[in-house]
Amino acid sequence: MNQVVLVLLFVGVAVASPWGKKSYGHGSSHGSYGGRHGEYSPQRYQSKYDTKPLSYGYMQNPMAQVYMMPAKQEYSPYHGQSFLEKMLGEQHFKHAAGYPHNHNDDEDGESDNEILPYTVVRDFGPYEEREYPSAKFACVKADIDNSKDPFAGLEKMNPYEIMKSKRYRKRPSSYMFKALFKYISGVNKEYTEMEMTSPVSTHHSVKKAQFGGDLEVQEMCFYIPAEHQASPPTPLDTSPVFIHQRPSMHVYSLRFGGHMMTADQWKEKKELLEDLIMGKPHHDTEYYTNGYNSPWTMTNRRNEVWIQSLEAGPPVVAAVVAEPEDQDEGQEDVSADVDA
Repeated sequence: MNQVVLVLLFVGVAVASPWGKKSYGHGSSHGSYGGRHGEYSPQRYQSKYDTKPLSYGYMQNPMAQVYMMPAKQEYSPYHGQSFLEKMLGEQHFKHAAGYPHNHNDDEDGESDNEILPYTVVRDFGPYEEREYPSAKFACVKADIDNSKDPFAGLEKMNPYEIMKSKRYRKRPSSYMFKALFKYISGVNKEYTEMEMTSPVSTHHSVKKAQFGGDLEVQEMCFYIPAEHQASPPTPLDTSPVFIHQRPSMHVYSLRFGGHMMTADQWKEKKELLEDLIMGKPHHDTEYYTNGYNSPWTMTNRRNEVWIQSLEAGPPVVAAVVAEPEDQDEGQEDVSADVDA
């Protein structure tokens, strides 16, 4: 009886003995590539639990024999520059990935870009009156229907999530920016490259007021750097870019921060400025929107809305004098008839 028990115990031990190493050892012809001479390399794929019987190894570490695919890397909007470079593409901006980085921005949101020069005529506190000299700009023009703004109502959404979308890259202002950026990157008749300047300035002229958003003619412009003002590079014949010389002008300027992603956000700031300058002569169907920072500048952003000041013109003296002269002539004619 004891001999039978011993035989059964011996068979049980033999069956439960470790077999993983022997079956998947260096001499196995069933292994995959990875070891020397094309042999299977178990050390790369097996944990210490695989040297025990399968049942025991599985119980101690249930995931030990389950192959896990590497988790897909997720990018955070707050990882910084690399995320946005991948998101927007190098074709949009200059320097290492394009537009100057916010590392060069100072505490006031200014960058080391050349800025369109101006003089502050008067500081009214929440807004300024400025004088801008006549200057040349590279511009692109398009009719924009703000009632079809694809981001209307998304003002509270994370701007970086919006900028990841195809709709952002396909909106009209993105195409306008690309055309201008190609021009300053050397895609012109002289193959001349120019540095990015600030601000990206867009002139809005209301073509038709309508519910949900006006139909506007928008003219997005890059200021031509001072060294090229006298003779800007000539745009290609096939390019929508043209050179425009803005006249000298006085504007009322309202400055504010944040990401401006929708037409309604710009309109809200324009209406605020209109309230502030109430009673002062100004354009009521034209205004300018201006951005000074790259999209990935997260703090101390600088945006501005301009409305052109219209000083009262001189009185029409000729019209005032004409009436008495006509009266005198009439009196002379009447007197001549009486004398006759």
